[in-house]
Amino acid sequence: MRSFRRVLTALLATAGLTAAPLASPAHAAADDPVCYRGPSPSAYYKITNVRTGKSLNVARRSKAAGGPIIEWPYAGATNEQWRALCVAPFQYKLVARHSGQVLDLAGGGTAADAAVIQNPYTATPTQKWGIWRVGQSGALATFQLYNQGTGRVVEGGTVLRQAAIEEGDDSQAWTFEEVAPV
Repeated sequence: MRSFRRVLTALLATAGLTAAPLASPAHAAADDPVCYRGPSPSAYYKITNVRTGKSLNVARRSKAAGGPIIEWPYAGATNEQWRALCVAPFQYKLVARHSGQVLDLAGGGTAADAAVIQNPYTATPTQKWGIWRVGQSGALATFQLYNQGTGRVVEGGTVLRQAAIEEGDDSQAWTFEEVAPV
């Protein structure tokens, strides 16, 4: 899949076009034409794993750098709410509402199964995420959270980790539901 995206991007680039990921809901951000098809920067989202039905959660409401990201049944707490902000063409930082820290990978993502954590934003590649549409779950579109630094995606489980892309793997598919305005 990754090589397919590279080839597609190269072909479209030579034609003067771009391959853009989609996010849910498809809001237009008038002040940010680079990420015009992504999540609204004016909302917080519940990000839920398709397989487990559990959402991204900063464990124990930690505000510490390196705090682990887990899956947990959604209860509406601010450590379960995320804001997607455009940082580069079709790249987002995912910001935890309660801490202001972003989704990142432990150890710079060097391990194939590096844990997903929160850290202060420093613009490293492992803090930048593509939100790629991969399907549908009921009324909601489903997406992979593609790490720009490693080329891997977030895979669900008790403790979240990065993993190689596997087509059709529901543990790598996530939904975005708007839960609160900014």
